Amino acid sequence: MNREYQFRVKGNADQIREILGLLDGEIQTVATDAEVVNITWKPNTDNDPLQKVADILKEGNYSEGLSLLELFLSDDPTNTTVLFNLGRAYSDQGQWDRSVELLRQLIEKEPQHTNGLVALGIALLRANRTDEGIYELQTAISQEPENVWAQHNLGVGLTQAGRYPEALEHLRQAVELKADNAAAWLDYGQTLQLNGDKPEAHKAYRKVIDLDESSEIAERARTALKEK
Repeated sequence: MNREYQFRVKGNADQIREILGLLDGEIQTVATDAEVVNITWKPNTDNDPLQKVADILKEGNYSEGLSLLELFLSDDPTNTTVLFNLGRAYSDQGQWDRSVELLRQLIEKEPQHTNGLVALGIALLRANRTDEGIYELQTAISQEPENVWAQHNLGVGLTQAGRYPEALEHLRQAVELKADNAAAWLDYGQTLQLNGDKPEAHKAYRKVIDLDESSEIAERARTALKEK
């Protein structure tokens, strides 16, 4: 039997009703207490409503996706799936303080959540908290050495810190683990170039183009090849 969710958030009741209309479910009750809206909501199917929210975010609808995830967080503030997806979404939207707050809550609850550590590391790097980001990514790799996402972003963080030889070790591992990762190849090429190895950098850029010559990332590789 489908469970009922108890949402309690600040906002406009009509706007929350509209957002919930994106999901397959029914509002059971609505009550307001000062600026806080209390809603009881029940899905119509056994399908996990969080999967629908994930689809909304993948389509680039961040405003609706974030609002929905905040609703589900109010129902269960310790839900690791919600904390992870909400933290990543805020990071993508440049709201790094909120992202770091949520992802740290996730790691406190589940220290072995490797992808949560990676997401936290990325948010910290984006916020220019480079040393903190590197630490979290190193922790992720200690848990899961073959995590491509961790290896790639640790390489990015070390490049950000100007530690090019160390960065190259991790970026090399990233492209070895997943040879069709164009973004990793581009970052590998850029770090090779920063480290003074232009011939190898050009090989990496050509690899990016070979993977998908019509992509936006391939165009960035072409631009890098033209630079003197």
